[in-house]
Amino acid sequence: MPATMPTHLRRTLDKVRRAVRSRNLWQPGDRLLLGCSGGVDSMVAMALLDRLAPSLGHDLVVAHIDHGLRDDGHLDADLVRSAATNRGLGFDMQTLELAPGADLQGRARAGRYQALAAIAEKHKCSRVVTAHNSDDQAETLLMRISRGCGIDALAGIRSHRDDAVVRPLLTITRADLVACARALDVPWREDPSNQVGRFARNRIRHEVLPALEEVQPGAAAAIARTAENMAAYSESLGHWIRHALASDLRYDHDDHGNRRATLPRSSVPVEFGPLAALFWVLANELDAPPPSHRAMEQVHATLTSKKANWTGLQVEGLEVSCRADTWTIVRRDVAQVVGADYPFHSGVASAELVVGQQPIDRDDVDQRPIPAQRQHEAVERSQR
Repeated sequence: MPATMPTHLRRTLDKVRRAVRSRNLWQPGDRLLLGCSGGVDSMVAMALLDRLAPSLGHDLVVAHIDHGLRDDGHLDADLVRSAATNRGLGFDMQTLELAPGADLQGRARAGRYQALAAIAEKHKCSRVVTAHNSDDQAETLLMRISRGCGIDALAGIRSHRDDAVVRPLLTITRADLVACARALDVPWREDPSNQVGRFARNRIRHEVLPALEEVQPGAAAAIARTAENMAAYSESLGHWIRHALASDLRYDHDDHGNRRATLPRSSVPVEFGPLAALFWVLANELDAPPPSHRAMEQVHATLTSKKANWTGLQVEGLEVSCRADTWTIVRRDVAQVVGADYPFHSGVASAELVVGQQPIDRDDVDQRPIPAQRQHEAVERSQR
């Protein structure tokens, strides 16, 4: 690399390289699929990952997903295709066919990840890379806090997911990415929907975070570090719960083939917080949604009652019973109440969960329109 490389560009490349290696996001020889929208974040990600390929040893393929929601969407695709071709990178794209209706943004997001997974399989890519940065992290965390969330949700956007999606730019600010774009002469296109004030994330991005930065410079980066700290805490908490119950907790299947956990009643904590943490681990192990605060209150009330035996307590995807001092927790396909509560330990407000549909990607729930009534109430509060 040339000795005249700008300091901020060299620093950004070093931070991304360290993040990949320290978090084990991928290994030398892996083929990566970068989801590239044509915006500044993903276009700079293409340039950075291309430059880092010799030192990190990866192969890079670029994918663009056209959501079919804008008349000029083909211009985004043309830009991404041209940039990838000029760098000698593989390119592929897919166009979504989304019907008008409720939760269009949520369906577009789900469709985008499904399309990226399909393209990754086609090109034999072991990882799907997205360009989420520390500003995205700060926005996500503020949104979750404002809605009410649990410990695991405070971890924000994870650097890697179970479905092989990785985010190597979570320690990089949007300002640094823009600076890199200018230093590397990277073109990009702005999505007009990013400026629409009726979307909650846009209001946080353009109004809340700038005001917070005026009061506390570096606030966005600090919030992102808080999310990283909470992710480490969440992972360690789960580890120690599993370690502490290793000799007591048993997993098998019931007569209907449903995954089941059993443990002695004496191993179930009476205190509400530890009990909720235990059920967070159990739900994760049984592939069930994390129980809400209200559901955990119900479990806690049942636990502290004087009844020795009880059966069939439904807890949003789990069925809990106690017989002969043994707790049994079974995975059940139970519909979850929508809009009434929030998960105690994980996720976001359950108003964002839709019964009968695929779970929303909690990492980037962002384009939720602000209800008119809530806007009206906010104005009234500001005028008091």
